[in-house]
Amino acid sequence: MPGIKPTRAEVEDRIESAGQFYAAGLTTGQRKIAMREKFGGMDHATCLRYLARARKRWAAESDLTPQQRKAQRGQAIEFYRQQMRNSKVSDRVKIMAQERIDKLLGLESPVRTELSGVDGKPIVVTAAREPIDFERLARLRRGLRELPAPDGNGEPVHPPHPAPEAGILPGTNGG
Repeated sequence: MPGIKPTRAEVEDRIESAGQFYAAGLTTGQRKIAMREKFGGMDHATCLRYLARARKRWAAESDLTPQQRKAQRGQAIEFYRQQMRNSKVSDRVKIMAQERIDKLLGLESPVRTELSGVDGKPIVVTAAREPIDFERLARLRRGLRELPAPDGNGEPVHPPHPAPEAGILPGTNGG
């Protein structure tokens, strides 16, 4: 839900899950989709922040320097190139090796992912065309404060605050 900060335990859970998605070998797009599915429609930028934190944590926990990680990637690429040159390996394995090399080098094409609404129909987004009537919103808000409490005791859900123009502000000696 927008505006509600997660607890430390929830943040840790999200970072841990992001790390698991990395470990599973998912692409960035797949990791973001998995994060959204697991944590209820998480925002794109929020997904990227959790993924970055998981990546930084992984790098900090590994004993490898950035140069060693680069060398390790080079060794992996060489391994897959050997698979491609091996005449005893099937064409399927060679194609998979080339795909893995492309992934390691960042050459993989971006995958377009479309989200759909109910029954697979496109999600329709409409822009508000009318200007916001702030005075009407204020009247509605004042009206909501005067509604009886859900338990029926007759008290307002939120007691009305004195008007600032009356000189009494909430949180001061007069309010």
